[in-house]
Amino acid sequence: MTVSSDAKKREVEAQRIHVGVRDFNVSILGEADSLPLHVFVRGDTGDVIGGLVGATYWEWLHTESLWVGDQHRRRGYATRILQLAEAEAVRRGCQNAFLDTFSFQARPLYEKLGYRVVGTIGGFPSGYERHFMVKALGAKGAA
Repeated sequence: MTVSSDAKKREVEAQRIHVGVRDFNVSILGEADSLPLHVFVRGDTGDVIGGLVGATYWEWLHTESLWVGDQHRRRGYATRILQLAEAEAVRRGCQNAFLDTFSFQARPLYEKLGYRVVGTIGGFPSGYERHFMVKALGAKGAA
């Protein structure tokens, strides 16, 4: 057996690791029934000026990224984007939502929308914090 570190991106090996973790999770929990969930805001010219990239699985909405361009911030777009994503997640049977954000990003917005911090890593990156947040979406929500 050889244990090594390789800085080169080796997609085949990396994919093997992802598949191994996925297969193990499925053996315990069953298929995740994962579906992408994307919401976009477009400007007058059709350009994307904001949006959300996420997925739903195991009755949870996972927001991977939420972004609104600098010149379009503070106009309610992020709130509407997240509310649309949550509504779609509920239609898909989700009971809870989770995301993470850095201290220099949108924690106050998420808290205003009902998310709460369940974990924080200090000094990640140095001088900042990373917050992990959850929200109950449905009546059975455990968050």
